[in-house]
Formats: sequence, C-alpha cells, structure tokens
Amino acid sequence: MSLPRIFFDANDGNDEYGYELKFDQSLEDMKPIAHLLRDGLRVVIYSPGEMEMEATLKFDTERNYWLGFPVEGTLQIYPEAYGPASN
Repeated sequence: MSLPRIFFDANDGNDEYGYELKFDQSLEDMKPIAHLLRDGLRVVIYSPGEMEMEATLKFDTERNYWLGFPVEGTLQIYPEAYGPASN
C-alpha cells in the first residue's frame, strides 16, 4: 500500500520545526484518511512542481493543525523544479 499524499508549501515550515499542513489542499488530501491521522503516521508531503518527501505527522495542539516532519533521505526534487534553463 502506498503512503497517503498531503500537500504542503515548502515556504511554511522547515525540517526542524515541521511543515504546516493547514492549507485547503492539505485539508482536502487529509479528508479520506481522517480516521487514520495520528502522531507518527508516515505520509508523503508534496509541493506540486517542486518536491516531495516522506514525513511523519505530529498534531500541534497550540496551533490546531498537523505538521509534517521530513524523513531523512527521502527528498525527491521534481525535474520541472529546475526549469527549462537547466537542461
């Protein structure tokens, strides 16, 4: 079974403090797996046209949303992120 995929914005977070999964697309992606959400759940967080990586979830009770903490060694940068000038 493949890991659930959840949208993230790479500009809203970092590897140390987690990436915020509070966006409309993130919430839409989480709806089908709402019954599975728990701290430590392994997922893929993705930013269309940029990158994706495996992450573990942690719920931030102060801010009332999920955070994704990257799993080391799983970052995949999409070729299109480099643009046409990189060919």
